[in-house]
Amino acid sequence: MPLVSINSIDDNSCWGIWEIEENLDELLQMYRPEKKCEDTWSEKRKKEWLASRILLEKLCSFSGIEFHDIQKDELGKPVLVPSTAEVSLSHSKSMCCAILNKSGKVGIDIELSSEKIIRVKDKFLSETELAEAGDNLHVLSAYWCVKEAVYKMFSELKLNFKESIRIKPFDFSNNDTHCFCEIKSEDSVLKTIPMKISRFGNYILAFNY
Repeated sequence: MPLVSINSIDDNSCWGIWEIEENLDELLQMYRPEKKCEDTWSEKRKKEWLASRILLEKLCSFSGIEFHDIQKDELGKPVLVPSTAEVSLSHSKSMCCAILNKSGKVGIDIELSSEKIIRVKDKFLSETELAEAGDNLHVLSAYWCVKEAVYKMFSELKLNFKESIRIKPFDFSNNDTHCFCEIKSEDSVLKTIPMKISRFGNYILAFNY
């Protein structure tokens, strides 16, 4: 099984990442809950759906939580049933990741860096962030992942990526770094969230800690 890693953040939270190399039949055999993916989905979507949930099941085991099932709430956010632990999932191409926290909000996102992010950077970055990021694909992807993860944490607020979620400058010269992300309302900062950013080859991952 190509599980890349499961990592503890603190006593209440952990995260994991998995490279999806199994075929669909192998994944179906590994996922225990009766509810499986929809027959009408593409094979790619089925594999992503199954792998992310199998990974989450492993995080539950790592955290001493019995895994039963996962559902979506009215905002489309994944919810463990019946546990009250908070979870977040993400997948991109052949990689999926998940995060779990027994006592607080969590958000995680993974993206494969690609040229298309340069074309859309004006849509999700402020002027200050644009100047900091330039046209560096990995840095732009890091900005996107951080904002996407924070958006998932506070999905009920329906935050605007460009105006409401602002990232303080950070150094991404190594494969691992940290940054601070601010949730803003007009001229005031409502909350500051510490985020970790990691690079795995051409994939960028970000989550709160």
